[in-house]
Amino acid sequence: MSIAQAQMAMATAAVNSTQWANDLSGLSKSFQATFDGSNAIIEALTQVFGANHPVPSNLPGGGWNSVQNSVFGPSSAAEADANTLVKYCNEFNTLIAEMLAYHRSGPEDGSTGVFCAELMNNFTNTLNNTALTSITSPTAFSDFLSTLNSVAGAYQTALIQIESSEDANIQSVNNSIQTEQTNLNNANGELAGVSVAIGLIALADIGAMVAFPEAIPELLHAGADIIASEVDDLADAISQRSTAQTQLQNYQASKQTYLTQVDDVTQLKEMIKDYVTTVQQCQTAVGVFNGILAGLKQDVANALTWAQAGALTDPNVTSQYPPIAGYAATQSNLYSSLAQTLTTWGKGFVNPSE
Repeated sequence: MSIAQAQMAMATAAVNSTQWANDLSGLSKSFQATFDGSNAIIEALTQVFGANHPVPSNLPGGGWNSVQNSVFGPSSAAEADANTLVKYCNEFNTLIAEMLAYHRSGPEDGSTGVFCAELMNNFTNTLNNTALTSITSPTAFSDFLSTLNSVAGAYQTALIQIESSEDANIQSVNNSIQTEQTNLNNANGELAGVSVAIGLIALADIGAMVAFPEAIPELLHAGADIIASEVDDLADAISQRSTAQTQLQNYQASKQTYLTQVDDVTQLKEMIKDYVTTVQQCQTAVGVFNGILAGLKQDVANALTWAQAGALTDPNVTSQYPPIAGYAATQSNLYSSLAQTLTTWGKGFVNPSE
């Protein structure tokens, strides 16, 4: 490796450190969205599925409860991954410190390079053999997403059926509204005809009769001269109008109820769709842990190359690399900062109030 290559490798690692911190911050927000979103969906499900729409009996895994009960699993796996990487970062820092110490005070017979190469080689084997299997959050999110897709799909199917049912109800009630509007118009015509026939010509009087049927005798111009049958006709016309008006109001209220239910269903469908998208984003975001591990493995490989090439003891080789002290300081700062970021992230995520 040339000086330029070595310096570029260190610069790339530093850039990744900033990116990793940003990725972790975004991951926390995505995790929080999965908790908040699941709670909101439970409330919305309670509104939609009730007496009018029983909860479907064929929901997989007990319905949304299986999602709610599983939502913390992937985040716990991510916390464990963060702690694993903290351990590896600290181990690498310790090895870098030992390399620097041996470089400064170790024997000059070449054994220093051999010893440091052995340290880094052992650590490389650890990372290759165990680290990949210890990063579990991607798999945890994949499993969670599988459960979620199954449950969400079943709910979406049920909600589409409810939408279809409510659309049919709205169409039916629209027809009823048209019928009652016609009945009301006919009743108004009948009331007007009877009123004219018995001498009631004031529009205000008709309104008063509708509101106060018991006042009919007082509103009649002819009073006692009006025969009982005419009064009965007037009372029937008022009753028919009142019935038609009440029915119309009831149908209009039913229509509003159906429209509200359709809105609730539409919103719930969007909430579930958005929730699935959020979890998919989390599944992608936890890839940061594999990214950190890959960066660490590359830096360990670089350090192993230094040691194996004799950069720690052979002046002819050392001149091809940046000074070991500067390299050690850079790596130490990088991984100490990264370890702290991971530690803070894990604690802050699990205990947001801290």
